[in-house]
Amino acid sequence: MNNIPKILLIDDNEIDLKLLANIFKEYYEIHVAKNAKQAFSILQTIIPDLIILDIIIPEMDGFEILKKIRNEEKTKNIPVVIVTAKTSSEDQVKGFKYGATDYITKPFNIQIIELRVKNLISLKRRTDLLEKMALIDGLTEIPNRRRFDEQIKIEWNRHLRHKEPLSLIMVDIDDFKTYNDNYGHLAGDYCLKKISSILKNSLKRSADFIARYGGEEFCIILPNTDHNGALAIANNMKKNINNAKIEHKFSPTIPYVTLSFGLTTTMPDKNKDHLTFIKLADKMLYKSKSQGKNTINSIIYE
Repeated sequence: MNNIPKILLIDDNEIDLKLLANIFKEYYEIHVAKNAKQAFSILQTIIPDLIILDIIIPEMDGFEILKKIRNEEKTKNIPVVIVTAKTSSEDQVKGFKYGATDYITKPFNIQIIELRVKNLISLKRRTDLLEKMALIDGLTEIPNRRRFDEQIKIEWNRHLRHKEPLSLIMVDIDDFKTYNDNYGHLAGDYCLKKISSILKNSLKRSADFIARYGGEEFCIILPNTDHNGALAIANNMKKNINNAKIEHKFSPTIPYVTLSFGLTTTMPDKNKDHLTFIKLADKMLYKSKSQGKNTINSIIYE
């Protein structure tokens, strides 16, 4: 994986573009846009660590580009440095009002712009790392409940637009309190890590999403997956857990750790909502628990 910081330069002046590219090309991956159309085309494929933006741009000026960057979910947190010949205090105020991180006037001192960019990228990377850590469960190292809450909204809205089926599996470890009480919490932690690994490895597509929902519960979001496809995945997960034969001789079901599953599938539309979608999966999970555990129940959200 390429971990070199990325900078997007947006400027219609060929000389200034070459100058800025030459300053940073040794240490950063440089992308260049001469107008708004090119800039937003690049932003569809990469998320830079920093954007350097001129204000005087044909068709859509830098202020409008900046406003659009700040209004887009995936680009709103990218540091944007305005580097421009416009030196008035009104322009600087406007730049910061629209969300500029820094404002540098031309002609600029090369050492100063190098240091400002270096510091901003370093800060961005640290912030990104902290945000990532805040969305990861510390024990199982898979996404946590907060990250799940974000992802289910994203997938719901995406499937609403594209009119594709969306499935959700909720999983609970059967008799996990009994496991902890008899084997101890260290063994319980190992069990949680083992199960999360088996569930994660049961998923074959990069778009499939698993999170620790809380305690001994997990949630799996299956994009563009119909009811039969989701049932096949749940059955495969159940089989893989049973084949692992994690000892649980205190379980009233079988002397191994088992899971209960609740599953729902829907075609999102404007008359449905993602919270009901989650509740239906949880309802099916409760039904599996009440039927003796180590089983799967499912429903289609019509």
